[in-house]
Amino acid sequence: WLEDGTAARIAHWKRHEISSRQTMAHRLLEGERLQTHPSSPHVWLHLPARWSSDEFVAAARSRGVWLNASSEFAVGDQRPRGVRLCLGTPRTRAGLEQALTRVVETLADRPMAARAVV
Repeated sequence: WLEDGTAARIAHWKRHEISSRQTMAHRLLEGERLQTHPSSPHVWLHLPARWSSDEFVAAARSRGVWLNASSEFAVGDQRPRGVRLCLGTPRTRAGLEQALTRVVETLADRPMAARAVV
């Protein structure tokens, strides 16, 4: 692959694909606080104060979207309020767009109130 240029073509394709997916994420999540690098296949989405990371992950999962909560990456007691979006996981851009649209819909919702057991 190195000699015939296949590796270079694959790397070029991957860079182009991630760039396109980053553009999509920024377009769909416009106005949200995002942290990423243009060549990264991941985006850190900082959540509004009304959401904890774990509540948001649960709400997104109820819509069929699997995210990683900040607690999965945190060391120590500090738990930033955010989730990691993996842009490379959906096989197609259409699949990514559907997942990101569900993330946006989840952001617009309110966390469910805790239920007390007496």
